Amino acid sequence: MALHHMVCGSARSLDVAPLPAGDRAGLSVFVFELGLLLPSVLGSIGVFLLGRRFRLWWRVTAAIVFALLTACGSVLALDVVFGALTGAGPALIGVGFLGSLTFVAFVTACQAVTGLPGTGLAALVFVAVGNAVSGGTVPFAFLPPGFRQVAPWLPNGAIVSAARDVVYLPGSDLAHPLAVLAIWLAGSLAVLACVDVLHLAERRRAPEREAEIYATSGTAHLRQRLARQRAAAAGPAAASH
Repeated sequence: MALHHMVCGSARSLDVAPLPAGDRAGLSVFVFELGLLLPSVLGSIGVFLLGRRFRLWWRVTAAIVFALLTACGSVLALDVVFGALTGAGPALIGVGFLGSLTFVAFVTACQAVTGLPGTGLAALVFVAVGNAVSGGTVPFAFLPPGFRQVAPWLPNGAIVSAARDVVYLPGSDLAHPLAVLAIWLAGSLAVLACVDVLHLAERRRAPEREAEIYATSGTAHLRQRLARQRAAAAGPAAASH
């Protein structure tokens, strides 16, 4: 990472954090984020298909295991194999685990609300938008207005910032990127908890349909509940006539 300053009217480059030999372009933090994002989105589809007939917390448990494996695999590849992100393996695994878990949890929350099509919404947020403004290839300061303000609050940008700091600027304050990931993760878990409450209410009403209830999205349950309420309200009205 080079800083440029003027000395006696001439520009001189000061390398405050030299890039590793395996990362001459300085893009490995972006590759690290991308290596967490794509497996997390694809893995979420597999977790959904395998666990859709189980309670939502089964998918959350699977997401935790998957996120840990993804983080370890990414750090192993970029540190040990390519030598691109070196000297901060444990910290990178921590950032990667929290980042991957945030990705998987958000995709899982979208799937819990709308079913498998929810994967498309998550992909739009993270792949199409978040990845483009992650700060890995274009610094936040050079993004267009609007994107420049939003980018630091997306998980993609938080992962890139945290990974860059732990590798090149040890001792940096990671409060903001970790807080961003924690907010997204907490919001996703809150959505999952709400859908789980819907599932439990439906299971108490029809315990014999447990697997089918768990496989039904939250929006579908709400539509069914509203339909039952309208039918119940129409029944007494029709009887009175």
